[in-house]
Order: sequence, then structure tokens, then C-alpha cells
Amino acid sequence: MNNFLSYVPGFRSDTTWKKIVAVLYYLFSILIIFEALDFFLFLIASPFVVFGFINLIKNRKNIKTNPRFILSFIIPFIVLIVGFAMPTDSQENEKQLAIEQQKEDEQKAKEEAKLEQEKKEKARKEEEKRLEEERKAEFEKGFISAKVTKHVDGDTVHVTTEDGEELKIRMIGVDTPETVHPSKPVEFYGKEASLFTEEKIFEETVYLEKDVSDNDKYGRALRYIWLEVPEEKDLNNKEVIKDKLFNAMLIAKGYANSSTYQPDVKYQEIFTELEKESREANLGLWDSAKLEEFERQKEQARKEEQAKKEQQAAEEKKKQEAAKSQQSSSSSSSSSQSASASAPAQPKQETAAPAEPNVQTVLVTPTGSKYHRQACGRGTYTEATLQSAKSRGLTPCKKCY
Repeated sequence: MNNFLSYVPGFRSDTTWKKIVAVLYYLFSILIIFEALDFFLFLIASPFVVFGFINLIKNRKNIKTNPRFILSFIIPFIVLIVGFAMPTDSQENEKQLAIEQQKEDEQKAKEEAKLEQEKKEKARKEEEKRLEEERKAEFEKGFISAKVTKHVDGDTVHVTTEDGEELKIRMIGVDTPETVHPSKPVEFYGKEASLFTEEKIFEETVYLEKDVSDNDKYGRALRYIWLEVPEEKDLNNKEVIKDKLFNAMLIAKGYANSSTYQPDVKYQEIFTELEKESREANLGLWDSAKLEEFERQKEQARKEEQAKKEQQAAEEKKKQEAAKSQQSSSSSSSSSQSASASAPAQPKQETAAPAEPNVQTVLVTPTGSKYHRQACGRGTYTEATLQSAKSRGLTPCKKCY
């Protein structure tokens, strides 16, 4: 141990105060190791290098015979170099700070880039929203709000638009059975279709869509009737159209058949598909059992109407025959009265002085209301006294008098 201490600076001279200083120095160096290894190596190696170099100078003549002087210098010197070569805590701190700063800068740059991206994305979405709203507003211009004010039949109604315009609407692409046609009878399922239209949209707000034509040859406005404004993406969606477009609803439920004419054929394909589906499901118009019952009732009503007309004709004939018989009886009675009235008048004419106006004779007819001076028309004329003619309520004929 003493041999080892003889090589340790501070213990080689065996001086007490040097030992104390050396102990304190080495303890301090050992404590430094927990803070900075490079500084610890520097502190430990420095005394050995200094005193090793001094010993090397003092014993330079004995270097060849005693190489320990060289080793006592070289080994601490290497340790010292290692201590110098090692990065200091400040360098480590600076490096760490630089790394952290770089990370912070990168994070900040990322956040700024993210914010910029979010800002651009927000601006893009706002622009898309604005364009979408403009496109939607332009799209919705094609759907005019109106209230149904009158129901005519299954496919015809009257409306008043939001601008106060009154229109008679003929629904495009559909044809319901007739119920009010001036020259056609009520057709099968016409009343049901008419009632469905009345219950569904009468006094309701609807939305009118025009196709190509504005009016038909009768002056009716040709329109599609929507129960609510659809979205543009749904204009080819059969299910949405079936639920929101009343024209399509009539076909889908069997109240109408598809009937499209050029150039108004916007929904023709969908209408055709819906008619096919309603046919296959035997709905409404396509229910053969209901059609047979309708035809049976129609034939029964026709027979009852024919029987009623025949009965009325028979009753009318009886009335005419009774009137004719009564007329013949009245004519015979009038002739008898005329003969009895004129018979006693003849002797008076023969014996009397010149006839007075009230006993002169006139000509009368069995059913006429006039008496005549002479025959002035067709008919059977008989003579009667003027007094008897007046007593019967007859008046003079304007042609004769």
C-alpha cells in the first residue's frame, strides 16, 4: 500500500498537510463524477500528469533502466486526453437543447403547417359549401311552391302558386281512368284514383317541376307534382321518386298507368319500371278480380237503366192513349151540345124579325177557343148561336171579325 501511495501525488512526501489537501482534492474529484465524468477524469489525471512529467524530467537519465517514469506520465496523460475528448455537460446540454429546440421548431413548423392546411381546408370547404348552396338554390328554382285549391280527377288539379298565379295542372307521364269526361263513362278504378288524389294533395303545399313543354293543347299546365323538394342526387333514385313524386306514386300504387309523350320524358324509364311492378303485384288498375266486379256492376246498372227507360216509355204511352180517349169524348159531348143549342134557334130565325146580334149564328169547332163568321181554317165547323158560343167562353176570331 505504501509502495502504491508513493506514486500518488500528495502522498509521496508523507507530509501531513499535503495528504489532507490531496484527500480533499480526490474526494472533490470523486464527487464531480456524478455531475460530469469528463471533468472528473480531468481532475484525477491532472496531478498525475504534472508530477509524472516532473519525475520524468528529473529522472530522464534513468528512463531506459526504469520505464515506470514514462508509464507514470503516459497513463495519466491518456486519461487526461480522454477527459478532454469527452463532451462536457455544457456541450451535452447545448446539444440536447439544440435537439430539443430543433424538435420544438419542427413541431412548431408542423403545427403551423397543420394550421395552414386546416385554414386552407376550411376555406375549401366554405367555398364548396357556398358553391353547393348556389347550385342548390339554382336547382330549387326549378321547383315552384304551390297550394292545391281544387281537385278535378286523378291526374288533374287546380293550384295557386306562391306568386299568386292560378294554374290548371295536368300531371306529366300518367293517365288515370276517366271520371268527368264529357263523352266517356266513368272508367274502372277512376273514382278510387280521384279520391286518392283528393285525399293526398288537396289543400296541401306541393312543388311543381316543369319538363320541356309548358302547356298541352287544352291550355293545361304540364307539370310534375312533388310532395317535397328532392335533392339533386336523388333525381335518378327510384325509391326516392316513388315516395316524393306524386306522379310516380299514382303509378306505383296502381291508380294510373305510365303515359309519356315526347318531349316530356324526363322520368319515363322510372315510370315504366313502376308500372311493371304494379302490374306484377296486381295493384289497383291491374287487379283482375276488381275489374270483373266493376264490369258486372256496370252491366247490371245498364240493364236497370234500360228497364227504367222501358217502363217510362210504357207509362208515357198510356198517358197519351188516355189523353186521346178523353179528347174524343170531349169532342162528342161538344157536338151534342152544339146540335141541341142550334135546333130551337131555327124557328126563331124563321118567325122572328130581322135577327139581333145576340141571336145570330156563328161557326165553332169541337176543341177551338174561337167562334167564326166563316170557315177560316182546317177543322170541323158546326153552327151555334152567338149567345151559346159566348156562354161557352169562346171569343171572336180576329181573322173573321
